[in-house]
Amino acid sequence: MVATIAILALRNLVSGLAAIGCPRNANEHPMSWLVGRCRRRQDRYMNKLPTVAEVHAMILPLDDLDRKVLGGLLALWMVDPSKVKDREWTAQHFVSVATVAHGFDSGDGPATSEHVEIIRSYAAGHMDGVLRVGLALFVRVAQDMKDCPGGFTYENAQDCVRNYLEGPSTRPA
Repeated sequence: MVATIAILALRNLVSGLAAIGCPRNANEHPMSWLVGRCRRRQDRYMNKLPTVAEVHAMILPLDDLDRKVLGGLLALWMVDPSKVKDREWTAQHFVSVATVAHGFDSGDGPATSEHVEIIRSYAAGHMDGVLRVGLALFVRVAQDMKDCPGGFTYENAQDCVRNYLEGPSTRPA
């Protein structure tokens, strides 16, 4: 069911990208164009490593669903950091993680057009912001892991991400 919803939501999202300026005759996949747009915005705003306070400020406006998607996407990037640069992979996995975060991963039967529209709408409205925060958090956690006792481990990185997502009150300054 997750795969069906994700595929249909991606198709609907791609067909709606023209409304936000995606050229119809682009030489790249429309989802790569969308993720590239997010990255270009990120580059414009982030010329240096974000501070702990800046990352917390970026996370603060995210709701619980955005934080679930962000955490899931970061976990996937941590497993294979080379995927951070793969626009199409990131877009596909954003939609897959969002599908699970919305609770459509259970075996409740076939995907409905309502499920697909919910995911398509969520991706269209949230992908840009969540990816922007995700990229900043990814590089911040990588920097934090350099100073972590015991060095980088997947578990340490997960704990670090969890601390950021839970808020500044749980994170030492």
